[in-house]
Amino acid sequence: MRNLPRLTKRLSVALVISLALNVFGTSWYLTREATSSWTPEAQGSWITRLAKVLSEEDQQTVANVVATHKPRMEELFIDMRNATGDVWDAMATEPMDEEEVQAALAEVRARQDLLHFQLHETLLEMGRSLPLEARETLADRSAQWRVNQ
Repeated sequence: MRNLPRLTKRLSVALVISLALNVFGTSWYLTREATSSWTPEAQGSWITRLAKVLSEEDQQTVANVVATHKPRMEELFIDMRNATGDVWDAMATEPMDEEEVQAALAEVRARQDLLHFQLHETLLEMGRSLPLEARETLADRSAQWRVNQ
């Protein structure tokens, strides 16, 4: 690098720093996003984030519906997360009993189904509580979100 002009050296350093910040920033963001929904408190929060495009009144309606269902979703999430421990416990034996692992996985699926059913109930109540215009806005926003994922 001794033969390079000063400006080129400075640009090289700036580009390396920029690259490092971009890599660090991206990893931090992706890690945060990947882990943020793995908490009981986060259950249903994506619905209220999606509803930010609505009027304040409709946002409050969504928040009220989610708040009604949130305690049950949190409880079901904890049950589902705890059931995953049984999968790992069953796998950590020698010899591994595949039937026990399959049974533990089936239990996780059953608990996930209960959590999803509660989420579906939340969405149905939200749909019954919102006017058509708000539901259309949410459908459009959801479609945009899916395209950008």
